[in-house]
Amino acid sequence: MAQALSNLPIGAKIKFGTYQNQPLTWFLASNDGTLITELIINDRMFDAAESLWTEGSAQYSTSNIRQWLNSDALVWFSPTHGSDNPPLYQSQPGFLYSFTSNEKNALQTVTVTTRHLSGGGYATYTTNDKVFLPSIQDVTTGTYPYTESTLLPLFNDSAYLIAQVIGGGYTSWWTRSTRLDTASFALTITHQGAIGEAYPYSRIGVRPCIRLSSTIKVTDVTDNSGYYTIVYNSAPSTPSILNVPTIYGGK
Repeated sequence: MAQALSNLPIGAKIKFGTYQNQPLTWFLASNDGTLITELIINDRMFDAAESLWTEGSAQYSTSNIRQWLNSDALVWFSPTHGSDNPPLYQSQPGFLYSFTSNEKNALQTVTVTTRHLSGGGYATYTTNDKVFLPSIQDVTTGTYPYTESTLLPLFNDSAYLIAQVIGGGYTSWWTRSTRLDTASFALTITHQGAIGEAYPYSRIGVRPCIRLSSTIKVTDVTDNSGYYTIVYNSAPSTPSILNVPTIYGGK
């Protein structure tokens, strides 16, 4: 038996996808089907150093991290502007490389809003992504002079801000948001759950988000480790033997 993803409580844990030969685990962050990884999957540069931005650019739309998260290719880096440089993880496959066809097809395209400085004030732009970093407003309740998103219900409990790295230990993790007064820093969540910041070329942890259909089916009960799994519809199999009845003397 199966049930809709939206039936699960906020904070339910779900297995979905594979990264570095290990199953990925996620928290249900919102009943619209938004998930965020339970663990910090790795440390990554937000963006490599460039001629125009010697500490890397905090512009999310052209960042290395956004391109890597949304790629299923073995060779994924392609310059997004004239001074773009590859990051240290250029030789590693895109984040979606080990996802199955069913898993990639289940990922919804999300219109993601991000702020940037413009003419001394603030403006926003949108990107269309299947995998994305959360904004600072997705995960904290601070007041900001712009709107990128609204708080994901999971983070009504700030304990979820503190995450372990795959393999153990705690560290900071990236958001897609920039500091209020400069585009030179991207905002982070520290290992203690506070708001921090870092130059984009810093190696900081990554906790990506995805969105599945809220009606996608999951198992009715968890496995022995406390995780639900996605249930995919499969076509009926062709029987190995087909018996055709013989009719005698009938019309």
